[in-house]
Amino acid sequence: MMLLIRTTRALLLGGLLLGGCNRGPTPLKAPRIDGNAASAAIEQFDDDHDGALGGAELDKVPAIKSNLKRTDANGDGKITADEIDARIAAWHRSGLAVTKIFATVRQNKQPLVGAHLTMVPEKFLGPHIKPATGTTSAGGLAFLTISAKPEEAGMHLGYYRVVVSKKGPDGKETIPDRYNNTTLLGVEITADDSSSDRVLIDLTSP
Repeated sequence: MMLLIRTTRALLLGGLLLGGCNRGPTPLKAPRIDGNAASAAIEQFDDDHDGALGGAELDKVPAIKSNLKRTDANGDGKITADEIDARIAAWHRSGLAVTKIFATVRQNKQPLVGAHLTMVPEKFLGPHIKPATGTTSAGGLAFLTISAKPEEAGMHLGYYRVVVSKKGPDGKETIPDRYNNTTLLGVEITADDSSSDRVLIDLTSP
């Protein structure tokens, strides 16, 4: 089994992704993240109680694992509450309430058409970070939005689990469970990476 989820600028240059992005501060107020979010993450996923997340523990937080180098400031392969707090502080410094995110979904290297994406924020961030959804077009491209409201045309910054679903004519799910109900996919939506508004999700069949 192989899966890939990453943010990329190369796809934009290659012409696979279209559309603009909005990276400047918006008039909307950025959503509040719980002050104890970092310690809550450690408490939730730190199975060996060593005060950090590492090894198999990171598999349970795919958004952090997907950008481990960015979060792991000291390069020890483990994530502490202080390192998560540093990422949250970076989101706050951006001043963004929402940011435009485009995702391309491929299955076995081919565009996945008509797939429904749901970006589910990690619970430890608190109730103010909202989910976002989108449906892939003929090229496998989806624009993620919180709602149909103009001010919610995009996503909040944060850590998200990525859920991919596509139902067949019989109503049954065609996407392997590891990409939806028990998803292994995650992404950090951030403003301090100039390519993070472009998300590539590669799926493989069993």
